[in-house]
Amino acid sequence: MPKQSSFHTDLPPSQEAWELACPEALRQDLLWKLHVYRAALFILHCAKEDARALRARYRGGIADQLERAVGSVSANLAEGYSRAGSADRIRFFSYALGSAREAITWYIAAADVIPEAHHTHRQSLLSKVRAMLLRLIESQRRTTNRDFKRI
Repeated sequence: MPKQSSFHTDLPPSQEAWELACPEALRQDLLWKLHVYRAALFILHCAKEDARALRARYRGGIADQLERAVGSVSANLAEGYSRAGSADRIRFFSYALGSAREAITWYIAAADVIPEAHHTHRQSLLSKVRAMLLRLIESQRRTTNRDFKRI
């Protein structure tokens, strides 16, 4: 049975093209320099389209969970980036990692509605975000350990 969908046939613009279309005020924030933050915002942009299509087929549920999990990635990155202490940053970056993993699970749950090319695209984006978050957390841990050894 073919998937019923309200998706456009094309994938969204590249992340680079999407970034250029973002408001200047957002791009001037120091947080914008963090590639994982920009990637998390881009996947949120994509997830909104996916959630609309999911809501057209199902009521709430998966769409709400997907949008919440994906939105939580960039929100926790923003909050963690704004924290002064490494331990606080690590905690919020870890929340972002958990949300990215949760979003991967919700995309798996939505695979029967989201066209395969879109699903593959989103899973790839989330996998990259997950890898960047793991590196960011490890970098913060090394910084914390190095600072602790100086005391």
